[in-house]
Amino acid sequence: MMTGMPVVSSSGSDSPVVDGESGYVSDDVGYLNGRLGALLADRPRAYELGSVARDTALEVFSVTRFVSDWHAALDLARKTWRKGRSLTPS
Repeated sequence: MMTGMPVVSSSGSDSPVVDGESGYVSDDVGYLNGRLGALLADRPRAYELGSVARDTALEVFSVTRFVSDWHAALDLARKTWRKGRSLTPS
């Protein structure tokens, strides 16, 4: 995605790829095979999907978002740890 290539892959719940917008996503191998052939035959469409894929990757996988998500994970871990601690000696 970051290189501006359209993505062609099987479905995944965490995938930011939107079928027909930033690439093609399906669990149907025949569909994906057909989409690969279409991309090879239609270079402008491949560039269009690739451009959207890159924009999506820059948004979803940015350093700013990574740092924000990392801080949120650490905050959650700290809160969970504090709740699990007992104030009375065992």
